[in-house]
Amino acid sequence: MPRFSSMKYAPAETRRILRDRFLRYLPVSNTAAMRPSSENLIPDEQLLNLLLNLNITFESDADRARSSYDAARAKNPDELSFDQAIADGWFRIVWGRVTAPYEIDQRARAAPADTMTALQSLLKHRFGESFALNDTVKSDPALASLASRIERGETVPAQCAARTWNGWLHAFGIVR
Repeated sequence: MPRFSSMKYAPAETRRILRDRFLRYLPVSNTAAMRPSSENLIPDEQLLNLLLNLNITFESDADRARSSYDAARAKNPDELSFDQAIADGWFRIVWGRVTAPYEIDQRARAAPADTMTALQSLLKHRFGESFALNDTVKSDPALASLASRIERGETVPAQCAARTWNGWLHAFGIVR
């Protein structure tokens, strides 16, 4: 079942409401570096389909962080365990994600290369993201190329925009 059933009987009104929500809830940047390239400008229905079928995996997710920490710790088993590092205050889990104070992050990164390797590895990669799209998007001929670029990491979803939405933002002077 489509998420926006009103698209069947009132497509123009549904698009208007979605554009209004895009304006209110998505960040807008005035820098040219953040503007999407022409190959990343797609019709609004296709962009919505892409975003609804997008799965984002965060490296800071507690389970992923634990497995990467343990993999790095296997090379140097005398380091603290994941749970002991949390107990000692090196980092913590907040809402299922790893977070660390700025000072600890800076000190861990400045430590000699052969010490605290598991912690350094965890903190270095904690902001990483990977994207996966389901078969609905991959099988759409209009989105297949963009979907493969996103999954390979050549494009991130934040670099994509709807043609009509982008034109509308320019028309009202929100984006220059």
